[in-house]
Amino acid sequence: MFDPGNRSVYLENLQPPDGYRLECALATTFSLDLMSLLMAPLSMIMSEAQDKNEALKDPIALVEALQRSADRMAIFCHQGRISIPRTETRLYRYLEQTVVEVRSPNRTGVFHPKLWIMKFTAEDDYPVYRLLCLSRNLTFDRSWDIILTLDGYIEDHRHAYKENKPLQDFIRSLPGLSVQPVQINTQKIVDKIVRDIPSIIFEKPEEFQDIHAFIPIGIPGYTNRFTLGKPERLLIISPFLSEKFIENLEKHGENNILISRLEELDKISADVLKKIRKNTKVYVFSDEADIQEEQTDVNDAKEINDDKISLDDTNMTGLHAKLYITESDDKTQMYFGSANATDAALHGKNTEFLIGLTADRESVSIDTLFSFDDKHGITSMLNEYRRDRSVVQDDDTAQRLDKILNETRELIIRANLQAVVTKANENEGFVITLDAQSLPEKTDSLKNVRVYPVTLDKDYAVSFEDIIKNENITFPSVSVVSITSFFAFEITAEYKSKKRQLNFVLNLPVEGIPEERDRAILQSIISDRGKFIRYILLLLSEENDPARMMSLMARYRFGLDDKTAAAARTIPLLEELVRAYSRSPEKLDRINEIVRDLTMLEDDNEILPKGFEEVWEVFRQVRSEEQKT
Repeated sequence: MFDPGNRSVYLENLQPPDGYRLECALATTFSLDLMSLLMAPLSMIMSEAQDKNEALKDPIALVEALQRSADRMAIFCHQGRISIPRTETRLYRYLEQTVVEVRSPNRTGVFHPKLWIMKFTAEDDYPVYRLLCLSRNLTFDRSWDIILTLDGYIEDHRHAYKENKPLQDFIRSLPGLSVQPVQINTQKIVDKIVRDIPSIIFEKPEEFQDIHAFIPIGIPGYTNRFTLGKPERLLIISPFLSEKFIENLEKHGENNILISRLEELDKISADVLKKIRKNTKVYVFSDEADIQEEQTDVNDAKEINDDKISLDDTNMTGLHAKLYITESDDKTQMYFGSANATDAALHGKNTEFLIGLTADRESVSIDTLFSFDDKHGITSMLNEYRRDRSVVQDDDTAQRLDKILNETRELIIRANLQAVVTKANENEGFVITLDAQSLPEKTDSLKNVRVYPVTLDKDYAVSFEDIIKNENITFPSVSVVSITSFFAFEITAEYKSKKRQLNFVLNLPVEGIPEERDRAILQSIISDRGKFIRYILLLLSEENDPARMMSLMARYRFGLDDKTAAAARTIPLLEELVRAYSRSPEKLDRINEIVRDLTMLEDDNEILPKGFEEVWEVFRQVRSEEQKT
């Protein structure tokens, strides 16, 4: 039964099995929150699903997890659907090569699949693969969703399972959807996963007979319509609906169930509702079913009023799950994934992904999964839908505002922006220049667009209209740690005295990023002796035993001043250096880079513990002699 009390935290599903380490990971999502993506490496590398605010207060573990995972991850998202981060951090730099913006092959559709596939390895065991099929985006969403987790393994690389081919074809197609040439490392991750997929044996969930279908929609070779056949009974959960698709419920099955959002059901005509109610019960989630998260930030609240509403589909509340269940003869089939019950999703306009499972109808059925007699199950949060006679169709104001906003976003995207970084005068930092390769047409909507690098405060935003007047936009006096490829855009539309806002981020191609940027970012984070020691301990840690090193780090969470410097001697740092030298000497090379960079600072004596340089010089010389031979 679907039990709302059995909640699965998104990031927990990314954690490797005990004794394993991440080799590579690939994900697809419609919308993306950069802060959510920052948290993913903590789960995959450090096995810590930290609170985002806590991780930023003490980012040592976060920066090391990002450095280890940057060349192991590839995240594909729909272009223009990255949300503006609510928190400024220079750590977004580590995501620049990881995030790949794509478009659906059908330019009128969207790239909408929500999928993770990860490969974990261990020294003395076979690799483990994990496939997550989700209904949610990679955001801090507060909605009700469904996650299907499938673990797998390979017995023989020489054997290929034909049922895995659609999944293989889907992953193989992703680089071709990118709006920019993909990085070499991204292609390597795709190639590695594509090579392995045919031989993976995915373990079916308990009580299910088999995984009967991987179903990509809207990619080359998979553009046909997805249909549910002619079931005897049908259940659909979908937050978004199209009237044309829902009308077909009248023709299939008896005692069907449709669960959706109140706003969507209110859009369905009374005639269609009357037709489908002949064989279908229609439900909505109750208002009390919303998942509560942290209190709304003041900066968010000020955007929400009668005249100015933030257009943001990345932080939904209430229902966001998608699920299709059919019953025919003695079989029950369930379809998990990203596709809403709309023509665009299920008939090939969008790019989507679904996974189908088969079970014996006696053991798994709509009634066993959704018992309306259970006071604590998911059905306890449902109310039968009743059309409120006071509901009237809104005027076209909201639709007109959305149309202006989306058209303006497309104008910005089609401008094919790129950034160039140049050195300003001495001691004045750097200049970032935005150029449009395809100059947008002069349009009034661009007057209400502001743009700025996500690593800077909104006060640095400039009017996008300047790119038409001056053929470029410049951001002067940017510090080296604030240089980024992520640029935030804020569009405001006004119609009939109403205002609506759309905010998004683009990951733009950048030329001229200085080599010292990464060193400067790391130096700004390792700002005292305690943080230096904690970072070195993390560098020396084994990914298949992160708990041991994290416990050591926890003892020295804060900086060490002269009064507590003696405590540093109790840290088994020398022991860990010797251990790394015997097991993984390449880790000493990374430490050598850090020490070299830090000693270039004028105040390095405030960061390196007293006596450390003398001890480290012994390891450096031994390692140097080994490399010569």
